[in-house]
Amino acid sequence: MKKKYAAGQVSQSFWQKEFDIGVNLFLAGKSPIEMREMSLNENIYLQASKGSRIRVAQAMNQRLSVIPDSLLDLYNDVDSQNQKLINLTAIMKLNQLLEDFIVEDFRNEIMLGDSKIEDYEWKAFMRRKEGENEIVDNWTDETKRRMLVLLKTFVRSSGLSVVDEQGVDIIQRHLLDSRVLNELEKENLGIYITAFTGV
Repeated sequence: MKKKYAAGQVSQSFWQKEFDIGVNLFLAGKSPIEMREMSLNENIYLQASKGSRIRVAQAMNQRLSVIPDSLLDLYNDVDSQNQKLINLTAIMKLNQLLEDFIVEDFRNEIMLGDSKIEDYEWKAFMRRKEGENEIVDNWTDETKRRMLVLLKTFVRSSGLSVVDEQGVDIIQRHLLDSRVLNELEKENLGIYITAFTGV
């Protein structure tokens, strides 16, 4: 299957608090249309502008649509780090560039026991994608820069890395809740499990 890259998510963020709200609205039986209307009319995601209310509501509905109900059903029963990884899973399924980085680069680093992601490694990933895909190659330099910043935001906000005093990303290994692990395995996402845990 041909990979599809898009720069449309450059205006997004990790939005963990918003994802928490979205999941709980879903679990309460709210439909995507109802959640969008609640965002517009009640500002449930606590956004500063109408444009942000629309953008966040759309992003949350998209993320919820790609996560199996069985995984969302146990969301409130797992710890905050597992909740972040569920959110990250949704984002990865919607963002090809992020999925590539986590699966191809981050996963290799953690499996090989490397503890750091140096700045040159982030840049090397983007250069490789430019060579592999015409769409990425045709992005402006500013778009490429912003997409790289977004990747870093997603990785750091999910807890997969923390930044040290020198600005270097230090890789973090995590223990997946067994129920989350089982649901990811059912979805044939074993490669995600390895990237999250290193095993």
